[in-house]
Amino acid sequence: MAISGDESMVYLSPQSVYYAGKKYKALDKHLKVVFDEYPLTVIYLPRQMEQSAKLEIFRRINEGGTPLTAQDIRLSYYSESQSVTFVRLAGIHAETESSQKMVAAARKRGIADPWDQHGKAKRLWREWWAEKAKARGQTPSEMFLWFLVARYRDKLQSLLGTADSCKHLQLTFRGSTEEALDVFCAQLAHTDRTGKSAGLPTIKDNLSEEFGNFVVWMKTTLDSGLSGLSVDKYKQMALLLAGAVELDLSPETVTHNQWDAIAVRRKSGLDRAI
Repeated sequence: MAISGDESMVYLSPQSVYYAGKKYKALDKHLKVVFDEYPLTVIYLPRQMEQSAKLEIFRRINEGGTPLTAQDIRLSYYSESQSVTFVRLAGIHAETESSQKMVAAARKRGIADPWDQHGKAKRLWREWWAEKAKARGQTPSEMFLWFLVARYRDKLQSLLGTADSCKHLQLTFRGSTEEALDVFCAQLAHTDRTGKSAGLPTIKDNLSEEFGNFVVWMKTTLDSGLSGLSVDKYKQMALLLAGAVELDLSPETVTHNQWDAIAVRRKSGLDRAI
């Protein structure tokens, strides 16, 4: 296997011309020494170990250095899933080198950037998250994941209902919200891999449609001028959008008085729901 010669790859050494695209046997002697002497830690896990235990080990390993959020780790762990990759793309909120690489890598796997068809909504989304501390990592994608959880809460509840219901995912649900999100993503990955559905939306079934619903109401809400609409309340916002879709409301028919009522409800009750 050759070292990648992709021009978008960022290497530590500026002299990548000496090794990019080459196989080990073609490298100069001093570069071979760099490879030979590089310390590599390999952790072997028992094949029979539960997936939840593997995920916990993965989390602990990746908690060193730059702190990662639970969503960062979750999306990385299930990155082989096209549906989970779609969720990751839904969280893109800035035109950075990292996001461009993410979109390019997804495109090679046949997954288009879901924001491509939503110009104004994309601008509002990016302005809302711009330069916010909360936007670091994959938090914006978690907002879309919460929207999906709210929309498919009955299907998710059936997965979480008994110990055996998550057995095919090798996960154990002990009652935490993070574990519930793990199960949701694990099921998306399982369906992508096996075709066996639990009724959750996948890239081949309803996920793009749900993103469209999310975008319509996100754009409408950001355009409404609701006071105190902060990214710190992204979970509550996700539930609000999911509720609007579930009630089959039309954005054009929501009056100013109704927006005022939503704002009051959000401040009084919805903030305590999460």
